Amino acid sequence: YDDDSVTSGVEYCYTVTAVYDEGESEDSNEDCATATDPGSIVGLSVTNGSSDVGAADNISIDMDNEDPVAGFQFELSFDPDIASIIAVETTDRTEGFMLSANDGIIIGFSLTGEVINSGTGPIVAVTVEGDSPGDAESCLDDIVLADSDGDAMFSTAECGEYTVNDVPPPDAIELPVGNG
Repeated sequence: YDDDSVTSGVEYCYTVTAVYDEGESEDSNEDCATATDPGSIVGLSVTNGSSDVGAADNISIDMDNEDPVAGFQFELSFDPDIASIIAVETTDRTEGFMLSANDGIIIGFSLTGEVINSGTGPIVAVTVEGDSPGDAESCLDDIVLADSDGDAMFSTAECGEYTVNDVPPPDAIELPVGNG
């Protein structure tokens, strides 16, 4: 059950009942909680890209944030699995950050207290190589964002699209086959 009409700072209490053909159950134990303000929600998105099989293209992970972000971790995946991440690099917004990538998991943070200031634009430049032809959705999963106090930040994410084109190798020779 989602109650989307709550007010921050107000305590809400809920009980549950089950309804059967024979009637209704007694109320469950009451559970109470105080609604908290999630703060501003950070928007993340993956840009579109395309390459040939064996070739590379650059895409980016973009961020739209009102509050400073001190660190991030997420998994970038392609579904179906038609491309591989070759490299990740910082952008103007993440200058001074340390980046690490392994098996699609990308981590970024600063050892000197730098933050991603409020704004909109790329935070990670990703070099992607096409492995097999097709169209894939490129999405972020398992997103973790933190502010400068180490507190978690809420986020949303939009997927991009990545296309790998099937092209014959440059030295391919076409041989006509005829009826003998």
